[in-house]
Amino acid sequence: MSECGHSARGGGNRCGPAGLWAGGCPVPGLVLVALGVLAASRVQSATGSVPLIVASVVGGAVIGNLGLVTADTAPGLSFAAKTLLRAGIVLLGLRLSLGDISALGLPVLFVLIATVLVTFFAVRAIGRKLGLSPALSLLVASGFSICGNSAIASVSSVAESDEEEVAAAIGLVTLCGTAAIFVVPTLGTLLGLTDMQLGVWAGAGVQDTAQVVAVASAAGPAVLAIATAVKLTRVLFLAPIVAGLSLARSRSVDAPRGGRRPALVPLFVVGFIVAILARTTGLAPPAALDLGRVFEQHLLAAGMVGLGSSVRVQQLRRLGPRPLLLGLVAWLVVGVVSLGTLYLTGV
Repeated sequence: MSECGHSARGGGNRCGPAGLWAGGCPVPGLVLVALGVLAASRVQSATGSVPLIVASVVGGAVIGNLGLVTADTAPGLSFAAKTLLRAGIVLLGLRLSLGDISALGLPVLFVLIATVLVTFFAVRAIGRKLGLSPALSLLVASGFSICGNSAIASVSSVAESDEEEVAAAIGLVTLCGTAAIFVVPTLGTLLGLTDMQLGVWAGAGVQDTAQVVAVASAAGPAVLAIATAVKLTRVLFLAPIVAGLSLARSRSVDAPRGGRRPALVPLFVVGFIVAILARTTGLAPPAALDLGRVFEQHLLAAGMVGLGSSVRVQQLRRLGPRPLLLGLVAWLVVGVVSLGTLYLTGV
């Protein structure tokens, strides 16, 4: 099984006479991915409230449950879920500069650090207490503490998770993050939060970047600007956590004879950091940043279609109610910790 849960059963077709793609020709699957992204963009345009990433995951799940994942389409779906998604994560780094991070101030950085670390370790521990696998607990902890589906996709490569666990984690982040679009602005009003406080809470406590944008947009441009900066700074935690997990795995896994250990720092994490430095130093001109944002959104959407195609309703049912309970607990933990530290620091 590949990291994203697809396999080219039966070998699939090869692209070209030399068989340039060892896993089979990706073109049929990539055509399916493109159609999924197109459909998701139409849904986003028609509703105005459904983020492209969320619509893409749902579109991928439709593809998977309609039986469209075949020996011919699996290689392209796998390529999207792995390579295209990671390319999108690299480009996500172009949104963030070290100046953006320092401008937030120490209190906000404390809120982020406390939220990420407490949520990550608490949710992992709670997942194990519920009797869930270490891999699923890790995926849910990463998704809720850092950056939603992008974190799940990144961590899945070092978590030794199967497709059912990845699908469950994505489903939980999508469900809770979508609910947050309606819950967070309402609670912010009831609690009397300022624009600064609501922006920090949205950026620190909502899962996926697209969901953060949807939450903050409902509260106005001032909240949106703050929430986006906070959220993108939170994404920065993806690099050390994936690198740390990869290092831990490399120490616990013996390299096979003639093989090699897992990379200490995955290449896409290095690319993510390089992109941040390019934005910080000004090496990436404004035109490149604008173009990078367009490619980032579409690459992430394509990757989510690929990941979503591994979601099977019957497989999720077999997991039982405990993953749903973990998701709800994780949602509560990240929301309470981020809001509590916000008040504690006087933001």
